[in-house]
Amino acid sequence: MNGGTQKTIVKDESYSFGSETNMFVIDSDYIYFKQDDSIYKVNINSSEISKIIDDAELLGIADGYLYYNGDYKDEFALFKMNLKDNSKTFVREDIIYKILGTKDDNMLFVANYKDRDECYSDGIYISGMDIKNEICLGGYLVT
Repeated sequence: MNGGTQKTIVKDESYSFGSETNMFVIDSDYIYFKQDDSIYKVNINSSEISKIIDDAELLGIADGYLYYNGDYKDEFALFKMNLKDNSKTFVREDIIYKILGTKDDNMLFVANYKDRDECYSDGIYISGMDIKNEICLGGYLVT
């Protein structure tokens, strides 16, 4: 694999913090995965495993960052971790349920629908990679 390319190799749907996706993600020489509410990485060449984030939901890798929902003020919020230096950055208080795709510095994702006057519970959004100034493309009802 060429570095910087994400490939989801396994998916397993579960429901513990809303709608959560557990998956394995390959990036360069590492496989990132969630186990026991923590995110781990394993070196493909040596099988060395290390825990990198406690109490978190793995969302995916894009633009050199691992995106995850993690603990913030006794709630879950969206964070990103730089894959080069493992520095973690708070992104937004609202969690993202799923990253649908990335292209040209834009991200398509599913999150809580913000217009509570409507009968939708989730929405599909597009934004820059910083997840600021998102635009809701539409809401839908989750039953």
